[in-house]
Amino acid sequence: SLSQNWYRRVDHYNYVEDPWSETVELAGFDFKGGVNFNINENHHLYANAGYFSRVPYYKFVFGNFTNTVSRDLANEKVSSVEAGYGLSRKNTRIRLNAYYTYWKDKSFLANEYNQFLDPVLIRGLDALHIGLEMEADQRVNRNISLGALFSLGNWQWKNNVAAEVYDNNNVLKDTIAVYADGLYVGDAPQLQLGLSGNYRFLDHFTLGLNWIYYDRLYADFNPVERNDPGDRQQSFRIPSYHLLDGHFSFDFLIFGQQATAYVSVRNILDSKHIIRGLDGSGHDIESFAGFWGFGRTMDAGIRVRF
Repeated sequence: SLSQNWYRRVDHYNYVEDPWSETVELAGFDFKGGVNFNINENHHLYANAGYFSRVPYYKFVFGNFTNTVSRDLANEKVSSVEAGYGLSRKNTRIRLNAYYTYWKDKSFLANEYNQFLDPVLIRGLDALHIGLEMEADQRVNRNISLGALFSLGNWQWKNNVAAEVYDNNNVLKDTIAVYADGLYVGDAPQLQLGLSGNYRFLDHFTLGLNWIYYDRLYADFNPVERNDPGDRQQSFRIPSYHLLDGHFSFDFLIFGQQATAYVSVRNILDSKHIIRGLDGSGHDIESFAGFWGFGRTMDAGIRVRF
């Protein structure tokens, strides 16, 4: 597929006489394909590949927060290949998948919503994502079903870049080198293990449990703290954690329509855990700044299907 994008910025505050920027025209495209081979009625193999050229987001086109168009605009390029195996039987389903994805010329704006830190615009980052994934579902009988998942990734930034540092008035104040090559990509666990189970009884009631373990979760790197070529230490590794959720539902009719009432309890064990954050100068818990996950919470509701 092809895409054509037009960007224009209007700023009545800083440009009283002529508030409109020039029009920026950018094109992108993507193509993908795949094959599937059925070994027999229960087993199959598949492979998919794709290439994507995605135009920069609006905030990167006008990256200096003025009507001046950013220099050296480049599309973000993604090359991806995956292959897998599938098993499908009457009561059993298994999916195994391996993937390789290379991101080129990624852009992001660090400290975008942090009023205490200067915004930092980074362009041209490359990242390699490789990994394995597995999902399995088993229906034990008409009342009980079980599930499992596994995901293991190795996601790393692959180059060093330059970054533009702005002050709180969006004025460029410095350009710094960012030594990110080899750092793990943050903000997502690169190891997950999960188990689930559902028990349906009396034809209308369902009780379910879901447990997931998260590990190999790293803090996002702070570009300002990565300007020393001798500092190759990984970003702070956030402690692993696990969450147990429970769900109870009841199916019924309301005015002739199918409806479900449900109650969910998330983080039943009230696990204390950190879900994301920003690495500090020491790459440790003392210099780390992040966010705690929610403790035990509960919600209830009714869904009506028309």
